[in-house]
Amino acid sequence: QNKEFVCRGHDYERLEAFQQRMLNEFPHAIAMQHANQPDETIFQAEAQYLQIYAVTPIPENQEVLQRDGIPDNIKSFYKVNHIWRFRYDRPFHKGTKDKENEFKSLWVERTTLILMQSLPGISRWFEVEKREVVSMRPI
Repeated sequence: QNKEFVCRGHDYERLEAFQQRMLNEFPHAIAMQHANQPDETIFQAEAQYLQIYAVTPIPENQEVLQRDGIPDNIKSFYKVNHIWRFRYDRPFHKGTKDKENEFKSLWVERTTLILMQSLPGISRWFEVEKREVVSMRPI
C-alpha cells in the first residue's frame, strides 16, 4: 500500500532470516534486492513488493550516552529504546566513474526515517511518518 515501516527483528536475528520470515508472512510479495527508492511503476503496480534493508537507530538522549558515571546497562537501554529516528546509507556514483580513482565520484545518500511512534511499543513495527534524504560528497 505504498507505506514504509520500521520493524524490530528478534534478538540476534540475521537480516537474511528476517527477510525470509517476512516473505513467509507475505507469500505473494516480490522481494526487491536493493535500497534504492522504487520508481513510479512499482508504486502503481497491482503486485505486492517488499523492500527490506537494515537501519541504524539514532538515539534521542545523547547526553545520557556521553555522560561519565552512567552504568553500561542504562546506556545500552537508551541506545535501542525510545527511538524515533533511524538511518541508512546508500553509496552511489554521481557522474562518470573515474577508473583511476573510483572514490572521486562515490557519493553517499543518507536517509533518515522518522516514525509516528517510538520503538519499542506494543507492536514490533511502526509506520514511517517522514523521510529525509541528504546527499554527501565523497570528501
